[in-house]
Amino acid sequence: MKFKANLKNILLFGYHGILEDEINKGQNFEINIEYTYDIDILKLNDQIENTIDYMKVYDVVKVVFNQKNYKLLETLSAKIASELKKKFSLLSCRVKIRKPEIIISDEIQYIEID
Repeated sequence: MKFKANLKNILLFGYHGILEDEINKGQNFEINIEYTYDIDILKLNDQIENTIDYMKVYDVVKVVFNQKNYKLLETLSAKIASELKKKFSLLSCRVKIRKPEIIISDEIQYIEID
């Protein structure tokens, strides 16, 4: 049976970007993960080890986010999705990353890559 899970608004602080302030001072990021997976419900037996533990998904997101500083959100997003698909054999994975404190202009509320 196919399932879809969402991890909404994972809040992390990092040094991703191309501007000097982004790299030196860092900023907050909001990350949303949506993934689909298939499991045999006959083997599920209400046991966490028979499904995908969303805490382990969160741990992978956090490790990838913190292991390297990325210039582009697209690269970071693709790396997170790739690692999650590989580790958990996901059918699909969608990563949305938002910079809520964008430095470009006060007229822009946030930038988001989806």
